[in-house]
Amino acid sequence: MKQLKTKHIWIIAKYHMRFSLRNGSGIIFLLLAIITSLLVSSAFIAPAEATANLAKSSLAGTDQEIKPSDFINEIGQSKYMITAVNWLVEEKDQGQYLLKEKPALLSCIMLVMLMLLPYLVCFGSFNQTSGDIANRGLRFLLLRTERSNLYLGRFLGTILFCLTTVIITILLLTLYIQLKLNIYPGTTTWLWSLQGAAAFFLICLPIIALCSLISCSIDTPFGSLVLCLLIVGLPSLLLNYAGNAIRVESLDKLWPTGWQFGTLNSNITTITITTTSLIAFTALFLWIGIKIFQKRDL
Repeated sequence: MKQLKTKHIWIIAKYHMRFSLRNGSGIIFLLLAIITSLLVSSAFIAPAEATANLAKSSLAGTDQEIKPSDFINEIGQSKYMITAVNWLVEEKDQGQYLLKEKPALLSCIMLVMLMLLPYLVCFGSFNQTSGDIANRGLRFLLLRTERSNLYLGRFLGTILFCLTTVIITILLLTLYIQLKLNIYPGTTTWLWSLQGAAAFFLICLPIIALCSLISCSIDTPFGSLVLCLLIVGLPSLLLNYAGNAIRVESLDKLWPTGWQFGTLNSNITTITITTTSLIAFTALFLWIGIKIFQKRDL
């Protein structure tokens, strides 16, 4: 790449991150991530609270105390839940690890969020360049810097905004669980939430790079959003279907979403392979996107 300047990239990244906070798409992504995480948490906690309240009314007048945490621990560590988690992550020993060795409630919430996050992050990264390509605004920026600096700066700014959103989301999740129930040791919960934050961030990286590629290829923000949502999810569905049809396991690993649960694995080798694969997908999408952006008409 000609005249790749770190200073230019950093300036563009900082401006793009600040602009994301004032931009509708950035605020929507932030709110969607927070609201979705709280709704997922409530979906697990509310039934336990309702069951506890029903049990309390039936045991009125006795000394027995019923808490929602009792039902959460019982259900979360049941063999049926362990079997369900093993099926979801496609590894038979991980249900035991995620539900018994780690905070079960937080593990379940993080698994659901890992499935939803690739789609949520599209709302925060679909308009990295497509809007400015449509109104020809990038031509003025290119008078002062190179295309590669602009592309990488927008990409880095989106990553920084995504990282901020992930930190806020996991912080609210952990505080909600701790203040609402307080059923797990604080140190264990916070350490597990840190690994969850890393898992969230890593699955976002290739999706942001893919959205960058799509955004620089099309000059309508709405079209970019639709394509991002379709391209993130559709290949995964097709690969899963093809894998089941021809009885080939792990065919979904040919797409980033096939690695979404690997960063929460108990095996350090699996975590390393997953991290390397997600970074490799990010580098591939980023390289293709820069090549397209350098050649297209702005």
